[in-house]
Amino acid sequence: MDYGLHCLDCSVNAFEPIGLGALSHGISEDDVARLIQKINDIFIAKQAHIKKDQINITESAIKEILRSAKEDKEEGHGLKVIAKNNGGKEPKYGMEFKVKPSRGDQILQVNGITLFVDKESFKNLQGAEIDFIDSPYGSGFKIWSPSYNSDCACKTGDSCSCEE
Repeated sequence: MDYGLHCLDCSVNAFEPIGLGALSHGISEDDVARLIQKINDIFIAKQAHIKKDQINITESAIKEILRSAKEDKEEGHGLKVIAKNNGGKEPKYGMEFKVKPSRGDQILQVNGITLFVDKESFKNLQGAEIDFIDSPYGSGFKIWSPSYNSDCACKTGDSCSCEE
């Protein structure tokens, strides 16, 4: 937003790297380089607190989980978190309140929230962060997983389309 980009609302943001988008909006190459560096610095700082062997929940997600449990009269229930395999792509996620865990679920305490997680989902969620985003464009939970952070070809060594 500091650079005049409103990419969350842009219809091509899923298809165009941010650098190309910024250039197409008349932002200079030097400013694009600063923009990308700023994004990278924020991303690196945000990831510094994440523990790689567990599921992480942000403060905003905790507040929303507790608010939702109270509103739905499900306080004291556990939160079942699902991350089912999706053919090597980012898992299919789901969350719902449950009175008790399903057979085989791990019971985790994360920042005061009780999570019920099956073995497959835990494997897919290790090192992940559950966040709650509230913006003018909408609100909802976002799960960021270091194992599935994009379909970028850079991971496979193919030609990269995501620039920096």
